[in-house]
Amino acid sequence: MIIYTIDNGNTNPSVAAFDKESGTLLPHQAIVTFETWQSLILSSEHKKRHDKFAIIISSVGKKEIVDWIYAHFSRECIVDLALYRKEKSFLDMPVDYSNSLGEDRLYQSYYLYKKSSTPKVLIDVGTFTTVDYISEHGYEGGYIFPGPQTFLDSYARGANLPVIKYDESWWNLGDAADDASIGKNTSDAIRLAYMLFQKSLYRYCHCKREVWLSGGYALHHAKFIQEQLQLRVHADSLLLHRSLFFLSKSGGFVYE
Repeated sequence: MIIYTIDNGNTNPSVAAFDKESGTLLPHQAIVTFETWQSLILSSEHKKRHDKFAIIISSVGKKEIVDWIYAHFSRECIVDLALYRKEKSFLDMPVDYSNSLGEDRLYQSYYLYKKSSTPKVLIDVGTFTTVDYISEHGYEGGYIFPGPQTFLDSYARGANLPVIKYDESWWNLGDAADDASIGKNTSDAIRLAYMLFQKSLYRYCHCKREVWLSGGYALHHAKFIQEQLQLRVHADSLLLHRSLFFLSKSGGFVYE
């Protein structure tokens, strides 16, 4: 049986396919865009080979994607995790946050909560950078900051300021590790401002906890954090998909 995990985020929704028994990612369907998965799962070949599957979703993005899933598949094969979110808990995890907490943050936090009782900070770097704190007492709260490109796009409000595109290679430049570096032109001033903002965030937010990084930019930042800030980091760009699969196995759900 296949478990499809769907990350309907603010940017680039994706789908992963796990084998229910082994927990391994299926090689030819491992991580695909939602559009690719739509074509795949409705194909006659897929229906011949995989007559049983379940779908589990984290959605903070376009509602149309969730609507499409419910329109094309029976409710028996869809795990609705929202049913398990109570005012002060999610499943068996205490939650000290209102019901406005994003599903992606909640599900990843639950996975880390169940992993061990060690206090953790989860930093998800994507369209927005979210910082969440988890301990043996459950989900404790967090912060929401602009993500890399969202930060840079804010300069569009200035009539004479350029909007520059985020580049992963910035973290490998000589001035990346030097907090004293200052810009000598407008583009560098913006780039270094972003770098200083992101480094300050990492320095302040870890709170001497075990650090977990997720999201599309996770792996690009992990090396810098480990080498320059001397922090041990667990980086996994697929953490949300793994969290959803974990929930599909541990939540006591019954699949038809």
